[in-house]
Amino acid sequence: MKIAKRLFTLIVLLLVLAVLLTAALLFYVKPDKTLDLSYRPIDIRDKIEQMIRNRQLSFTLSEEEVNSLFKRAISEHPLPLPPDIRIEGADVRLAEGGLVADFNLRYKERIPIAATVYLRAEWRSPELVVELERIKAKQLTLPQAVVEGRQYRFRLDEHLPSFIRITDIGIQPGGVRIDWEVDQDRVEELLEDFLRHRGY
Repeated sequence: MKIAKRLFTLIVLLLVLAVLLTAALLFYVKPDKTLDLSYRPIDIRDKIEQMIRNRQLSFTLSEEEVNSLFKRAISEHPLPLPPDIRIEGADVRLAEGGLVADFNLRYKERIPIAATVYLRAEWRSPELVVELERIKAKQLTLPQAVVEGRQYRFRLDEHLPSFIRITDIGIQPGGVRIDWEVDQDRVEELLEDFLRHRGY
């Protein structure tokens, strides 16, 4: 009887400990700040028009503009997440050679989770290659096997006028610099054609 009683007591203590650890973990991964998916509309074509007028061969997107474009992309093209996980908010910061994205997630419509995703981006013409480096829930780093081999490719020229060819993209804390080239002898012709397609 004493053995059974001690075993029962041990099981109860283990269950209580499991509940406390689960509650502590849920409290730990709970987001510290409120994030959403609202964004300010960005028209890159305005920057392109200004570049053509000023004979510039590059332009820079600020961190705020990159954040808005990132949120727009998430809204229009949802990330391939497990069905039980929903993105409630996001915020992007620029880092040397990559991005750091903070997410507020909701698991099974009940459990809020804060996650930080570290991305490395590299221009490999004609694509921007983005690789997942690591994912953290607060200070807990997920196993490398979760992110290993996760790579995404984007064709940015599909969103630009046909007469523009991107030659390089550099990501720095101060902004994303995009270099491009165009036939300088046709600048006026290209500008007129560009403005005509914009309805001016």
